[in-house]
Amino acid sequence: MLKQIRHYIPKPVFGVPLADHLKASGRTISVVIEQCVEFLWPFVQEEGLFRISGSISKVKRMRNAFNAGRLDALDGLKNDAPAVVSTLKSYLRELPEPLLTFDSLQNWIEASKI
Repeated sequence: MLKQIRHYIPKPVFGVPLADHLKASGRTISVVIEQCVEFLWPFVQEEGLFRISGSISKVKRMRNAFNAGRLDALDGLKNDAPAVVSTLKSYLRELPEPLLTFDSLQNWIEASKI
């Protein structure tokens, strides 16, 4: 039973290697990346979207929600794209390993040809 309980205890996602997060969550895409990109898609044409900083308190709240395993981390933000962008940038910045590693270079080259 203790093993089952451990399975349901949320694991942090910020500052955790992407592979570890994906394995623990059983996902193929990070929940932070997926939810933030889905939220930001309608704003993709806005000039300077990634230059404006979001509210520190909202970013902190979203980080805590994602780390607690809550899937409602972005609820109630309506049009606050800067806060979501800041959260996404923080997540990517805190990854211990870069997304684009030398080992995956050939895969990226092949993908760019599609």
